[in-house]
Amino acid sequence: TPSHALYETDLSRSGDVPKRILGSDYDGYVVRDGWQGYNNYNGQRCWPHLMRELDDFTEDSKEIQIQATYFHKLYERCLKAKKKRPKKRKKLVEVFNSIYELGYMIEVLSKIKKCREFVTKLQNARPLLFTGVIHPEIPLDNNYSERKLRKIVVHRKLMGCIRNEKGQRFIENVMSSMETWDQQGKNVYENLINFAS
Repeated sequence: TPSHALYETDLSRSGDVPKRILGSDYDGYVVRDGWQGYNNYNGQRCWPHLMRELDDFTEDSKEIQIQATYFHKLYERCLKAKKKRPKKRKKLVEVFNSIYELGYMIEVLSKIKKCREFVTKLQNARPLLFTGVIHPEIPLDNNYSERKLRKIVVHRKLMGCIRNEKGQRFIENVMSSMETWDQQGKNVYENLINFAS
């Protein structure tokens, strides 16, 4: 959230983990990639994940390149649409998601053999692509979360102390506290000293 961070590591990537943390009755929104563990929650699908995946195919075909460029432009249009009034946002989503826009792109890509797997992902993501346009407080990407996770991933690679339960709990508690203090504009160093003494 804007004021609190909670870190938890788990060996599993199943839906049981978010269910344990968020609860089964969580009615907020989760900005996510395509991982199935979050399928039971309202969501916004991360656009940059999909755009990067499509970009990987652009060297193979001029048509894929054209559709990837369109997809990037559609993302930019969605970002601008977030600033419009509610009725206008809803109308824009209808246009963006129509057979003339995203629907046309899906139709073109579905005819290209190399893109069929991507098209399936995009079709599955389609109902979750425009949540952040309808509800502008929800971002269209999960970049914020990934930036927050990068610190703990780098720490794990350098120190390796997440391999046991005690080290895992220590990292979860310290990182949760430090990031929460930082988000609340508090002095992290002073709070760590008070916390440790």
